[in-house]
Amino acid sequence: MIQITEGSLAEVKAEMAETKKAIQSRLKGYRKSKAARKEISRLERVIELYAVSRFIPVRIGSIVINYKLLESFMRKTKDLRLSLEIEGSKVLIHYVGTMDRRTGFLELYDMTEYYADLKSIPTAEIIYRRA
Repeated sequence: MIQITEGSLAEVKAEMAETKKAIQSRLKGYRKSKAARKEISRLERVIELYAVSRFIPVRIGSIVINYKLLESFMRKTKDLRLSLEIEGSKVLIHYVGTMDRRTGFLELYDMTEYYADLKSIPTAEIIYRRA
């Protein structure tokens, strides 16, 4: 389970929507001039990172990760034993099953550079069944 300890998801969602609109308006200006194809493709990739349906940044420790992905993973592994490590610029979650011996890991890399302009990134804590 993921628990938000400081800030709120609603604030960061609203800020992401505003940022996405600003990027889209800049992109519209570039498209009218039909120049700077590299900048257009870069902005199109950045817009994808501000899709609230797929990405919500949260801070765990000193790094920023995707809340949506972690939440989905935690739901699917709720009955498994987990161990959590924060190694440099990534969160590493190992999972171990019981009877069927499912084991594996998930690596969530730091996304701070992509969301550096957001001011309201909430802080979260991962609560899990220890391995």
